[in-house]
Amino acid sequence: MNKEEQEHNREKRPEFPKERKNGSHWRIGLAVGLAMLVLLLAVCALLRPSPQTAAECGPPHATGYGLFCAVPGREARVLAEKITFVDRDNSTDPQQDGTAEHPFASIQTAADRAGENTTLFVYEADGKVGISRENGKEGSAEAYEEAVRLHPGQTLTSIIELPDHPAGKYATDHLPFIKPTKALEVACDETVSECLFAALVMPEQTTLRRMRVVSVQENTTAIWVDSVSAEPDSRVHVLESVLRVTADNSAGLFLWLDAAKVSTSLGELVVRDCDIAAKGQNAEGVKIWLFNEQTTLQRLTLERNRIQGQVTGLGLLFPEPSAGQQGTLILRDNEIAAVDEQRSLGLFMMLSARMEAVDISDNTVSGKTRGIVGAIGARRSVRLCGNRVTVIGKENVAGLVLILRKDAAFTEGLVIRDNVVTVQGRDALGIRITENESGTPPLDEARLAAENSVRAEGKCAHKVRVKRKERNTNTGQDTQ
Repeated sequence: MNKEEQEHNREKRPEFPKERKNGSHWRIGLAVGLAMLVLLLAVCALLRPSPQTAAECGPPHATGYGLFCAVPGREARVLAEKITFVDRDNSTDPQQDGTAEHPFASIQTAADRAGENTTLFVYEADGKVGISRENGKEGSAEAYEEAVRLHPGQTLTSIIELPDHPAGKYATDHLPFIKPTKALEVACDETVSECLFAALVMPEQTTLRRMRVVSVQENTTAIWVDSVSAEPDSRVHVLESVLRVTADNSAGLFLWLDAAKVSTSLGELVVRDCDIAAKGQNAEGVKIWLFNEQTTLQRLTLERNRIQGQVTGLGLLFPEPSAGQQGTLILRDNEIAAVDEQRSLGLFMMLSARMEAVDISDNTVSGKTRGIVGAIGARRSVRLCGNRVTVIGKENVAGLVLILRKDAAFTEGLVIRDNVVTVQGRDALGIRITENESGTPPLDEARLAAENSVRAEGKCAHKVRVKRKERNTNTGQDTQ
């Protein structure tokens, strides 16, 4: 092949070396880009704090004034702070300061010296801390033999929720309990026939959770709710606790608001998931008394409680306020009973016509003479729905007895339906409604009987009666 043919063939042949060079640049660029991305992700991972997963956090342990858990290779993780610890078994420790290492042996001492530590964690006596398996049984035989007065803002508890820990909570195996040898005097003047005492006094902004409070003295309440403020956000919460009184003229829980004598008003009282029992002559489970029109209770909530009294399971007394409305009442999913053979009321109510709203639903109520009885009213609505009322006695028993308060507006309605009422005895009466003059349409007996399940057994027994009171213009007296 001559020189001219070689030059001609070179011109037709593709430049493979040049293409291979360009392809190599593309692959190198891609590799460099991926390397830089990996490096960037690694740097971000180093700069970002590593999340502490549930598996990394060890069992909760108490140290100083808080709860912590061990994290391998890191500082201990804080689970809860500002806790004052109490352990009756530590009574011989001369260094008691409320830390987990040196807990106070007295609840009252802890309450008085807690300072900014608003949570008082109480160990059960002769017990241990663990994950609660029995959720509040009787507990050990050793009690904190002292009456206690909390300070505003404090929580007295045997459980601390740990939402960011796999255990979920830090709790005693059983309920620690308070059983004072001498109760605190809480009211003693001309307005009461005898002085009243309390095992535990709860002022505003306090919470009791998962404790057992016991009293065996006469004229004593297990818990005295003592409010001194009318602020809307003032509140007292009683949760997951057991309250017991076993003497005459006693009560499981007592809120007494009297502007002239004892205290003023309260924003909210919540009693939830509690077991309350009062045994003895004239003993009552829960008493909520507002004695004059200057006192108010903005919101009262009782849910999922078991309440038992000798003469009254739950008693509510709300006078007409001098101005404005009284508040909202919510009673749901409670078991309420009174067991006295001679005279007993499961649920007794005297509610102001200026109540904002009343919701009494899905409760189980029983008594020997009356189930649910009282006068009710509201500016907005009243609902009595889904309650199971049982009264079995000798004579003159009644399941649901209501008087509709004069001047009650019921702007959103009065609803009485889906209740199951069972009464048995001579002259037994299932449902009786007495209507005062008001803006509400008259209730219909046939409709009440159709919308509620009523069973009345006994001589002269009757299922449903509705009566209407009207004002006699000549005498000014109510007639029916």
